[in-house]
Amino acid sequence: THSTSTSLEFNARLLGGKLYGVGTILREDFANHNVVTVRHAEWDLEGRVSIVELLRGSGAGISGRDTGPGEQGERGVSAPAVALVNVYAVNGTSAPYRSPENGQTVGTRHDHKIPFHSKLRDECLQLEKRGFDVVVAGDLNVARGQLDGHPNLRTWPKQHCINRADFNLKFFSKDDNNRADAHVGQDDPNRGEPSWQGVDVFRALRGRERKYTYHPRGESEWGSSCDRVDLIVASENLYQNGRVEDTDILDSPQERGTSDHVPLWVKLSLGGSDTCKAGMME
Repeated sequence: THSTSTSLEFNARLLGGKLYGVGTILREDFANHNVVTVRHAEWDLEGRVSIVELLRGSGAGISGRDTGPGEQGERGVSAPAVALVNVYAVNGTSAPYRSPENGQTVGTRHDHKIPFHSKLRDECLQLEKRGFDVVVAGDLNVARGQLDGHPNLRTWPKQHCINRADFNLKFFSKDDNNRADAHVGQDDPNRGEPSWQGVDVFRALRGRERKYTYHPRGESEWGSSCDRVDLIVASENLYQNGRVEDTDILDSPQERGTSDHVPLWVKLSLGGSDTCKAGMME
């Protein structure tokens, strides 16, 4: 088990005084043979991002830990390595956001989502530059479009729409946004900023199917008010090469348990006969 948390005085506590962070549970035999390192993102001062860098897959076995992401394992040519990025993204609200360095108020949590999107996108681009295929999984705190909110998509205050368009344009291609019926706004808020060009694996494999990951505890009946805000997003190369094999959202009261989110999972091919089934739950 690997976890991140923050000891920062500001922005770090939820209602009731609980600290937030993310945890990654790795099966021991998988970790011993496949994991190079587990690290936090250096720019993340709030314990929101954990990164697992895997070895490059090589069919029936995996070569030693000194094999880098762009190198060949001892069993021959193999698929690129995968980096798993576990995320608990900023929840956009009108509450003040305080500088982690000095505690001064610098806008709202709505405002803070936009630079968070940029830093997370840049982390994904840097991982790909190093030779990794990337999978981002977690509570992204964004419902991408009309398919992802029931009975309606949240559009007020307007900052929800601004942040939604910012997220969709920074993380997805035009084709993926069209497939997901994602909101990108009338004006491009990125002004030529780079896009990661990721693939929303649920929409890619399951089309316009309506399943949701967030079900508030106070809803009058199951499914009466819900959103798909927990996502699994893969590098386009990983998807185009057929290495994203399956995915689903376990959308039921039983799977929600004591949380207000349900689990979701993806099955990946690491190369040859090796597979990885990754899931997440808040």
